[in-house]
Amino acid sequence: MKKRVARRNCSKPLWLSILVGILAVYAAYYKWEYILGTSVHRLDDEEINLLKKALLEQINLTTVELDDTVLNLALEHFQLKENPNNRVIIKDGIDFLQQAEKKGAYKAIFIDTCYSDLRPLWCPVEGFLESGTIEKIAHALDDEGVLSVNFVTISKKWKEVKEYLIEPFQKHFKSCFFVQIVQPAHSIAEQQVHTCTIY
Repeated sequence: MKKRVARRNCSKPLWLSILVGILAVYAAYYKWEYILGTSVHRLDDEEINLLKKALLEQINLTTVELDDTVLNLALEHFQLKENPNNRVIIKDGIDFLQQAEKKGAYKAIFIDTCYSDLRPLWCPVEGFLESGTIEKIAHALDDEGVLSVNFVTISKKWKEVKEYLIEPFQKHFKSCFFVQIVQPAHSIAEQQVHTCTIY
């Protein structure tokens, strides 16, 4: 099947989409969940809070965290400050999506959801790979919205698995790309950030 090349008919310049993707890589590396996530890792970290304070105060963030213990750790140890522009909701991310779709559009959704035990596909959890969930994510984004998903695999067969993982996203997004995050030589995991746009 021949793939179509997405034509850009929007006001957002390509460099801005690439910048959002780069921020997604940074976010995935530091486990900073912008809009959507149920990570078992730390919710926030001092470097990210400093960056956020210096550069990103105008961004309206909603973080969805499955475990309130993670929120408490972030508040106590990682200088997380909640305010009207930086909210944390304790809820399952997929359940949140069902309601978020009705509430309006997001400019960006970052998914950093991982299992607590090692698996061949450690991140994201399988529920975020289901076609129905991906469709809800696409509908929750505005016309120029960007989705970034943190993928961590333990399998050394990443190239074979990648096509299988990309397929459900290609049904709902016009363009997608992977950015590989370099891991230390001793790491058993491979990490990629998958970024998709609706336009």
